Amino acid sequence: MVRPGARKRVVHWVVTKFGISERRACRLFGLHRSTKRYVSRRTEPPELRAALREVAYAHPRFGYRRVHWLLERRGFAVGQRRVRRIYREEGLTVRRRRECLKFRVRVGGFS
Repeated sequence: MVRPGARKRVVHWVVTKFGISERRACRLFGLHRSTKRYVSRRTEPPELRAALREVAYAHPRFGYRRVHWLLERRGFAVGQRRVRRIYREEGLTVRRRRECLKFRVRVGGFS
């Protein structure tokens, strides 16, 4: 399934390249005209991203839920879904622990 943002770009390209109407291009690609004309007004404070990155690097075993909790304690009024979206966009994941080798197993028996 193609996301609406990609469809918007394709419709805009077809309208400018081939000169067909926006209505016809939207119908061709299955996109509502209101979706094509929608402009996001979301504003995101840049210090939120910096704080999220800082907390995530300081605590590599914390997921987005615990990072959200720590951000709330720092005074950011932010929802968990927004934290999760930014967490994903920044490419952050919970880092796995290194495997602990307690003993070595010899191959070939006991000599």
